[in-house]
Amino acid sequence: MPSLFDPKARGLVLERIARLAPDRKPLWGRFTAPEMVCHVSCALRQGLGELETAPPAGPLSQAPLNWLVIHVLPWPKGKGRSPPEFLATRPTTWQADVTRLRD
Repeated sequence: MPSLFDPKARGLVLERIARLAPDRKPLWGRFTAPEMVCHVSCALRQGLGELETAPPAGPLSQAPLNWLVIHVLPWPKGKGRSPPEFLATRPTTWQADVTRLRD
C-alpha cells in the first residue's frame, strides 16, 4: 500500500484533491464532496495523533474477521458507517476545508 510519506504517492493524492469540486456527486457513498473532505481530514488527524478516537469495538474489530472484511469481502455500497469522531468536523467553506486537508 502506498504511503503518504512517499513524495510520489503524496503528490498523486494532492493532485486528486486539486481535481475535486464542491458540487461533485458521490460515486460510491452518501457523503457530499465537502463532507468527504472533512471526513478524510479527520481520519488523517486521527492517524497523526491529533484527534482522539475510541478504540474499535464489536466483531469487525477483531482479527481475522477485520482483515477479511477490509481486504477480501466487497463492502456493500452505501452501507458503511463512519466512526462518530470522523463526522465531528462539519464543512465550512470549500477552500478552508480543502486547505485543512492538504496541510
